[in-house]
Amino acid sequence: MNPSLDPGEKELLQERLLVLCNAGGHFGVPEERLLFVARQFGFDTLSAAQLTTELIHLEKLGLISTLQKTLRPDRRRWSTTAAGDRHLMEHGLL
Repeated sequence: MNPSLDPGEKELLQERLLVLCNAGGHFGVPEERLLFVARQFGFDTLSAAQLTTELIHLEKLGLISTLQKTLRPDRRRWSTTAAGDRHLMEHGLL
């Protein structure tokens, strides 16, 4: 079982995910790639379920969206929305 992230770690992870989703442009970034890169950023105990929870949270905030519907959730591709791009610019992350 993976330890849960504290609020500061969640915020940092969400910022990184936004930047990564933005970098994918109109092609988006596959969820499996986001998990791989998040682990490279130091979230080495992050599970696929934890990642999905954070992505869905960002989606509910209107900052990211999936580009295509798939039968396998791990095959989703994520990209920032216009609101996500504005958030990144306002916080100096873009």
